[in-house]
Amino acid sequence: MARILRLSPLQRNTITCIALFIITNIVVISQYWGPRTLALSSSPSDSDSKDVGHIFLKSESEAQEEEDAILNPPRILLVSALFDFPTARSSVSNASHQYFEYLPRFLGSITNDVYFYTTPDLAPAVRAAHGSDAASNLMVDTSFMSPFDIPPLKGRELVYSRMRNAARNIDTTNEGDEADIVHSPKTLALRNAKMFFLEHAIQSSRGGEENYSDNDYDYIFWVDLTVFNDDQSYVSFPGPARVETVWKEGSLLTGSPKEDLLFFPIDQAPPPDMHDWTEDMGPIETNFTQGSFFGGPPRSIKWLSKSFYAYHDYFIQLGFASALPRARLPSHRMGIVNTLLMMYPERFITVWPSDPEVNLGTKNKPKGLIHSLFNINWKINLNQASGAQVKGYLGECGDEQVYYQWWLSGHEAREAARNWWNGLGRDPRDPTRLFNDNRAAETDWWKTMVPVQSTPCHLSRVLSVESVLHRTFGEGWQVPTATVTKPSRSW
Repeated sequence: MARILRLSPLQRNTITCIALFIITNIVVISQYWGPRTLALSSSPSDSDSKDVGHIFLKSESEAQEEEDAILNPPRILLVSALFDFPTARSSVSNASHQYFEYLPRFLGSITNDVYFYTTPDLAPAVRAAHGSDAASNLMVDTSFMSPFDIPPLKGRELVYSRMRNAARNIDTTNEGDEADIVHSPKTLALRNAKMFFLEHAIQSSRGGEENYSDNDYDYIFWVDLTVFNDDQSYVSFPGPARVETVWKEGSLLTGSPKEDLLFFPIDQAPPPDMHDWTEDMGPIETNFTQGSFFGGPPRSIKWLSKSFYAYHDYFIQLGFASALPRARLPSHRMGIVNTLLMMYPERFITVWPSDPEVNLGTKNKPKGLIHSLFNINWKINLNQASGAQVKGYLGECGDEQVYYQWWLSGHEAREAARNWWNGLGRDPRDPTRLFNDNRAAETDWWKTMVPVQSTPCHLSRVLSVESVLHRTFGEGWQVPTATVTKPSRSW
């Protein structure tokens, strides 16, 4: 001690700095150094099984066994669209280069049949993206030049324009909100045209040549092109056997025939203050459901189309500007769909990747002293270059917004993606590409030396929307009374 006191102030400061540097590095490294805890099985452990949240999880072995038991996999038709028209703000097209980048990721690899709506000038690009070697059958429909050409929206350009302006005026608290300025009435109409396109695809001729009945396809799904905005897409999406098992389980949960069930993924439960909502209060504008991917058997699609446009007309008649999808909300949020889930919950099944009762402890939880003191969010996963959220409620599942892609894919595709996210395998789309190709350089060198603690993506069970609403509002909640008449229509 006496020797230290005899040191000059400069020497003492130097020693102090060195000591602090060593201690800091020891604490930081200790946050991650330890045994590798990456589980190779997606089944909940024995200790985890005591957690009430795991009643909503399904083991991969159980799911695989159910899928293998499907002897006659159903036929699936995917429906999508791409239209090219200027925005309200400028002549910039909504069919920008990014959408053309999505096309081959969707059409070039998917194995299910596809019915695609577009305009004659874009049809060659769509067919080129499909490619001659693609396994799916592509049907291109150029019957409609604009969403306002479809029967339920025909002649409503002026109404949509006025209601869009009214909705934008409501949002003047966010001055300069570009989203409210850019979206034209046609862009908003396209979001409300999805239900018609699904039903029309069922009734239309295959390639304009051969008529087909409802029995030609067992399930029809709408899918936005933006779902394929990542290099990692799924060839077997959705997996036919997987879809059949989900609908069978959903029928047992809801008590409804599987032919009447519709699937919509959800983001959040409705806010508790919606407990006393009634249909005369207008569309439910919350981040409840997603409209980027949804569908079901033909009979359920016909009911959805009829019900959607009945409420669409009802809300417009009452003057609700929210009958249009709000530009401030993401494009896959639709208030009228939220309304239908509240009014007819027994008809809907879902998956909820951010279900708080199924949090495996990997999301928004600090890992050690440094995190607790300074709330530092260390990103050590090599997959961060893709921009996906890598630690969610269900483990390492990529982007939770499209969790349903993985969830509805076949067993082999799920395993490949799970290994990819956990750095154990190769890119499911490109087997020659290792998990860390072109990614290690984007992480700090010392982080690559630390063993990664990771939770593999877990398979959530299918949920009934009715159970989600009862969890949210309480067991005493009752479904609102429906008074809107749904006329019989044949588009």
